[in-house]
Amino acid sequence: MKLPRPTIWISALGLVCANCESKPELALVGESSAQEYVLAQRTDSSFPWRIRAFSLADGASWIDGHEVVLVALKAASDLPLRTWLTLEDLGRASCELLRPTSVHRLVENPNGLEWEETELSVELRGIFAALVRPECNRCVLFDAEDISVGSSDLRRGLRSAAVLRSGNALASTPDGLLWLMAPSRPPRRVTGCEGTQGWVLSPHVREDGLFGAQGASLRELEIDEDDGSCRSTEVYIARGRIAHTSVTPAGWPLQWLVTSVSGTDETEVAVVLYDGARTSTIAEFQAAISVSQSGVRKIRGQQQAVFQAPDEIVISTGYEDVLHHRLDQLEAFRLVTERPIEGLSAVEGWGAIASVSGLTGRRAEVFTFEAETGLPRRLTELPRFFAAAAPFRGGWLAVGRGGSIYEHHRELGDCPVQLELLQGNHVANVLIALPGETYLTDVVRSGDAQAAWLRPRAVSAPDSQLFPGGL
Repeated sequence: MKLPRPTIWISALGLVCANCESKPELALVGESSAQEYVLAQRTDSSFPWRIRAFSLADGASWIDGHEVVLVALKAASDLPLRTWLTLEDLGRASCELLRPTSVHRLVENPNGLEWEETELSVELRGIFAALVRPECNRCVLFDAEDISVGSSDLRRGLRSAAVLRSGNALASTPDGLLWLMAPSRPPRRVTGCEGTQGWVLSPHVREDGLFGAQGASLRELEIDEDDGSCRSTEVYIARGRIAHTSVTPAGWPLQWLVTSVSGTDETEVAVVLYDGARTSTIAEFQAAISVSQSGVRKIRGQQQAVFQAPDEIVISTGYEDVLHHRLDQLEAFRLVTERPIEGLSAVEGWGAIASVSGLTGRRAEVFTFEAETGLPRRLTELPRFFAAAAPFRGGWLAVGRGGSIYEHHRELGDCPVQLELLQGNHVANVLIALPGETYLTDVVRSGDAQAAWLRPRAVSAPDSQLFPGGL
């Protein structure tokens, strides 16, 4: 049976021991220049953890446990100081709790008590993960909710989707219809803007309008969510069928990029910048064509154009080149040799992200592009390519061919795949982020659905036997 350990006071100068015969000489804290500390302690390994945060600026703090772990934080944790944390503190702490400057445990040896560098145990990691705000956690599990839109025989997938100012989504199906979508609610058909083919919607939210294309016509859409109606006004006509359109994000001057394809034997692609009054052709090129075993001609890769900045544009030709346009100067950078560029997305904090298939076997490489030069910079390699990426907790998400969800962060790199939506070759053309960390994608698990909601799974509360909260 362990004897009670004397009460120990931690100060910036070292240990002060109450009711001890001698005072330990080793300073416990103060050398790491931490702003705040979190102390986890328990009287026995079979007992629950008690946890509190403190700052040395507020004076000495005390220890009375047999198993004691001291976690130094570079910045404030947002937790209440100098009091036992309770279950009400779950989901409150800042991300600092998951990236401590140091972790030490208190050990007793012939020289007395001292701190020994260690790592957080699995138990404490689970408690800390529950204490921090949800957006702090990385490499999370995702849950999926399938969405069935319209007729069950409708071809799988959405043509495009956009986030509305309300936080709901507007989705286009290949049959030319528009649908209002909100999590955990059935889709509602929108009337008044029906077409013969799927709308090409620009996903960005802007206060000054929602934009999409039908055929060669770029249109501004007005959606009344109350009665599910739509009106459209033509703002620009392209030379060919509009295959992709993007608009500058909110806060930037309103401009559109319109990628149009002319359906001739020598398939021509044109990318035009439109500012609401004038147009300027940014790029023109021939689309690379492949022929299947049955003789069907197919354009390889994705012809897309996105904004990295109001005056900086990145363009994918779909096959060999990425074009970088800045200050009216166009340069072409050869990204790969005879390999399709399958996806190009603009992700906040990352700029343009491109996915290139088939570099090594069936794997794909992912690139970003330097802001000043436009030169490609390799980010990572993934098992399968993807067509769309979206921001997630400072990093980005993508849904790869076959339905694997990829999560990438600067400090962690690639996360293990946590969810497989669909086994097969379908590629998600849609992946948009809605408020509340809800994502709409068009890769699903069931045969009669066209899309799915994705949500990061909430971190479970700690086992009450490990952390009941308070005393």
